[in-house]
Amino acid sequence: MKNKLILSDCDNVLTNWSETFVQWAVKERNLVLKEEHAERYWVEDKFVGLNHREAHKYVHEFNRTEAIRTLPPLRDAIKYVGQLAELGYKFHVITAIEAKDEIRKRRVDNLTNLFGDVFLDITLVGKWENKAKYLERYKNTHCWWLEDNVGHAETGHQLGLETVLMSHDYNAHFEHDDIHMVEDWEQVYDLIASD
Repeated sequence: MKNKLILSDCDNVLTNWSETFVQWAVKERNLVLKEEHAERYWVEDKFVGLNHREAHKYVHEFNRTEAIRTLPPLRDAIKYVGQLAELGYKFHVITAIEAKDEIRKRRVDNLTNLFGDVFLDITLVGKWENKAKYLERYKNTHCWWLEDNVGHAETGHQLGLETVLMSHDYNAHFEHDDIHMVEDWEQVYDLIASD
């Protein structure tokens, strides 16, 4: 029987963290966006005059707000996550966000409110942490691994996972023969359902 487990990042794969953060930073912290902000992955590269340390501070502050409980879904995620669940798939979310109890509660609430009871586990690895040690237990299982961060996607591929990179302006330059680049969840569904 085919493995019915999907490993997935959360932010910018299941939920639209980046847009929500940008709106918060502009409104609540009066940060000024650079014109090319959508093409930048790192927060400090999205805003005028923001350094690495300040970026970390704002990300930590935002991730501790109620906004984490109400992040919107990314694109068409609700429809196709539901359809994958109907095919018997379950999800293990491996997300780089601070591993604090109140953040975990908000993240779990957000995901279950959006997608229902489709999650076997939700693992918070800490912000800016490498996900390799969490993916290692799935090495060579050929589970699907959904990610938006190029480095984390490459790690999953190196560990023998069927890796899918969710396309955004900041990773559109990436090319890899064995990592699937998708525009939306319909394409994710088509890949997985046809496997």
